[in-house]
Amino acid sequence: MKKVIALALVLGLGSCEQFWSSPSSEVSEVQTTAEKLCGFWPQAEAVAQMLAIAASGAAPAGVAIVAGAGPIARAICSAITRERSGVQSLFGSKPSCPQVNGVCIEGEWKEEKER
Repeated sequence: MKKVIALALVLGLGSCEQFWSSPSSEVSEVQTTAEKLCGFWPQAEAVAQMLAIAASGAAPAGVAIVAGAGPIARAICSAITRERSGVQSLFGSKPSCPQVNGVCIEGEWKEEKER
């Protein structure tokens, strides 16, 4: 019995390492779509968190959940563009960083020549 548990732990850890070492296709799709839409490349970790929250439905209170690669990419571009232009939220309170699904958006703007 102990050998079965040990084997399960080893195999489980191996799959976690593989998951974190390369972004999933949905994460890549969000990144690529956001770059095409607005020239912004979001970090894979932040995108993975956004997708996980969308899948679980467990966003912070008062946060609308955005699901799917295309809608998340559009929401990222919308939030980043508003932040860059200085537009305030209609509700008066502004989060400390632009967010989608309650996750701060981190990444980098791509130069025109790179796109």
